[in-house]
This record gives sequence, structure tokens and C-alpha cells, in this order.
Amino acid sequence: MSGGFRVDPDALVRCGTDIEGLRGKADDVLTKASEGDVAPISWGLLGQMTGLQTKYDLLAAEFELFARMAADGITHLNDRLRASAAAYRDSDANTGHALSRVEKDLFGGGS
Repeated sequence: MSGGFRVDPDALVRCGTDIEGLRGKADDVLTKASEGDVAPISWGLLGQMTGLQTKYDLLAAEFELFARMAADGITHLNDRLRASAAAYRDSDANTGHALSRVEKDLFGGGS
């Protein structure tokens, strides 16, 4: 087949494993983000009056959500890469079996 492409399923699995290795770092960021709490007294009267604490709390909650989505996305990407590798392996195996059957039908036995 001219202009075709090849996929190494093992390379997809290795890539997924490498990406999954980042999950620990993402979980660390998530843990630190969820532990970050600034006491109201830290904002002082001016900070409390101007709503800085509320703004900070909203930003921190958004960042925590982002960190959770990033961590979950890492696992999802690893799962998808592994599923793709399995699909390529299955496709290769099915094609090989089909070609063996065709060879047997055409040449009476095959290899």
C-alpha cells in the first residue's frame, strides 16, 4: 500500500505510561491547591471590605477544578492510548487471520 502508515502499539503503551507518570505530579498540585486556605484575618480590613478574600476563594476553587480536570485528563489519555494500542493489535491479528484464510482458500494449505 503506497502512502500507508505504521503504528507501533508498544510505543502507544509506552507513551501512555510516560503520561500516566505525570499523574502523581498533578495529584500533588491538586492536594496543595485544595489545602491552600488563607485565614480571613490575613486579608486585613481593607482586603475584606474590597472583597479580595471572595475573589481569592473563587480563583482558588477554579484552580482546584482545573487541577482535578488535568489529573483526570492524564488518566483518560493513558486509557485511550492503551485502548488504541489494543485496537491496532486486534486489527493486525484479524487481518493476519483473514489473509491466512485467503491463502488457504487460494493455494490449498498455506504456510
